[in-house]
Amino acid sequence: MTKPANPWTRLHLEALTQHPYPIVRERLRTHNGREVTYMYVPGQHQWVSILPITQQGSVLLVHQYRHVWGQYFFELPGGAAEPGETPEEGARRELREELGAEAGALVPIQPFRPLAGIVAATIHPFVALHSQVVRPAEPEDGELIEVVEFSLDEVYEMLARGLLNEATHVITLLRARPILTEMGYLS
Repeated sequence: MTKPANPWTRLHLEALTQHPYPIVRERLRTHNGREVTYMYVPGQHQWVSILPITQQGSVLLVHQYRHVWGQYFFELPGGAAEPGETPEEGARRELREELGAEAGALVPIQPFRPLAGIVAATIHPFVALHSQVVRPAEPEDGELIEVVEFSLDEVYEMLARGLLNEATHVITLLRARPILTEMGYLS
């Protein structure tokens, strides 16, 4: 059974902001004739999430302040790929900016779409093998970041205890586990 590409009709579209991401409010007539309003991030954004593993098998995380929550969180490095950047190029840039790190090989993990109802974005996760800090981090103006190092077992224990609980990082770690097991990093 084929379905129409877009069964809804746009009645009005308003740009609310452009920075750091565009947000729009759109009034629509749905397939059943009802009117609804959506607010969302339009476009096809490419984001990256990176699990950086050192030569010794430990993991480099960021301990980052998140103003929305008023708390610090342990997180995997990552962010938006810049226009014209491939996900791999974006991952390498994010490693440099957030950790001051370089990686040997980037092993791609199956991409996923978080919050598909409000953000048109695809997350491209990677395992970054042989990561090492080679220079000071260069965080963006709105980032307060400290680089911390944990064993891989500690990271998966933090995940199990809910200390790593941002959805992008949880999915990246869960999808990385079989790859890390196959490579001999986990048993």
